Amino acid sequence: MKPLSSGKMETPYPRSSQRISSESHKITTPKMAESKTSRWRLFCYRSVQIRALQTAALVGTILVAINHPEIVLEGYIDTSILLKSLLTYCVPYAVSSYSSVLALSERN
Repeated sequence: MKPLSSGKMETPYPRSSQRISSESHKITTPKMAESKTSRWRLFCYRSVQIRALQTAALVGTILVAINHPEIVLEGYIDTSILLKSLLTYCVPYAVSSYSSVLALSERN
């Protein structure tokens, strides 16, 4: 840390209002926040949807097998277990699509 002319110490980490540019590794101030419509367009990209569905299918199946072994071992299913199992697939879908949108928006 180096002392600044104001007497405060400069920290080696960027503030929350700054980010590190991946190309130059310099600290830059963020651009204006992207509009919700542009992120919505990124979310609607076919590649984002396919990747999210593939991730949800793989990870969701593993989570259902771990969290609801009665389905796998006994073949027992009722309405509440079915609803919980379907919601289990929604979590990896949401995480995958959200991370894809963030990655695409930072690339631009």
